[in-house]
Amino acid sequence: MSFPAARVGDVTVTGDAILPPGVPTVLIGGLPAACVGDKVSGLVINYAPGIIATGGFTVLIGGRPAARVTSMVNGLTIGPLGVPVPVATTILKGQPNVLIGDMGVAVPPPPEVQAQLTAMDEEVKRKKAELEEKES
Repeated sequence: MSFPAARVGDVTVTGDAILPPGVPTVLIGGLPAACVGDKVSGLVINYAPGIIATGGFTVLIGGRPAARVTSMVNGLTIGPLGVPVPVATTILKGQPNVLIGDMGVAVPPPPEVQAQLTAMDEEVKRKKAELEEKES
């Protein structure tokens, strides 16, 4: 199934925006293309920029899978007592006349993206441990 291509400035279901630079050498509707590994931030993903974690594996832009509507974004939000909480959302808006398709197979994130996701997970664990220590 094909979905509209995502670009810098396009938003997620939660209203967070894809941050620059994207791939400035590839313009879609006049805006840089967004790819797996690009950052997302806004009102919900507000602790640290989130990461676009999935994309269409049949279209590579700058050597990375192209992001599109329905691509998954993983990030952190400020939870109760200031502890970061993992949050996931999907890209909602894209360029409607540029469609990115594939055969419906999930693509694991590239190693550098997986490393960023792991680092976010470790940060959550560290903050939770700090909070538990303060409560003791």
